[in-house]
Amino acid sequence: MFGKNTILVSESDEITFFQELFEEYWFELYQYAYKVLESKAEAEDIIQELFCELWESRHSITVDTHIRAYLFGMLRFKILKHFRSTGVLKKHANILLQELTDVSKSDNEIETKNLLETLLKEISIFATREKEVFVLY
Repeated sequence: MFGKNTILVSESDEITFFQELFEEYWFELYQYAYKVLESKAEAEDIIQELFCELWESRHSITVDTHIRAYLFGMLRFKILKHFRSTGVLKKHANILLQELTDVSKSDNEIETKNLLETLLKEISIFATREKEVFVLY
């Protein structure tokens, strides 16, 4: 339903668009967050933050990829930020790496490439010591 650059909608259609976007993707995003975080409350909080941030920055966002990929990129970044702030990055790094390994085994090379690029981008925001721990782990 949603493709590239669909964030760019007229102001009169913003609320309708956002409701459709939320209804289309919230459960899939929630399932992923719950799988990684293993906490319903934390998954719900992160999904709520994601959509609030998306709404607040709707006038300045340009989506250069499919909206689903963009939302999952936002979600992965928020999850890693959460791990970093709660000190459990090392515990959950294996989950993210396992998912990347699973995806790399699939036939979908484009998805694998996008996931690896996202992971590398997210790792680049870590402090130097955290990068070393993550890469060595």
